[in-house]
Amino acid sequence: MQDIRLKEFFTEDQIICINDEFKLLRDAYRREDEFKRFVDNFDHKTTFTEAWKSFVDRVPLLCQFAGGLASVFPGTSTVEADFSVIGWEKDEYRTALTDFSLEGILHSKQYEYLKRLSKFVEDQKAVP
Repeated sequence: MQDIRLKEFFTEDQIICINDEFKLLRDAYRREDEFKRFVDNFDHKTTFTEAWKSFVDRVPLLCQFAGGLASVFPGTSTVEADFSVIGWEKDEYRTALTDFSLEGILHSKQYEYLKRLSKFVEDQKAVP
């Protein structure tokens, strides 16, 4: 599996590093009590930028990647194109979508794809 969109912004080594940094962050949360308490103190008032700023020294490429995922679309034409790509149409239930709920919908549609991408990266690292 080749990911053209990721490769527009990141090299193969950087993509592997992003995956490694994600594992590092996840493991820190699981194993470091102080880090877990720090993360658990974030709430709905914590902005995306504030939260990720806390990790930029530890996982810089992952922060850059996450920032790209959280970017707001610049106009409706790109949003319509993205809805077309994922096979969704704005219906009467989606007329009042907030940015946050739209972001959640788009991220959830990518979940299985990102799982496959993570497995691909792992498989590439296993090849001697």
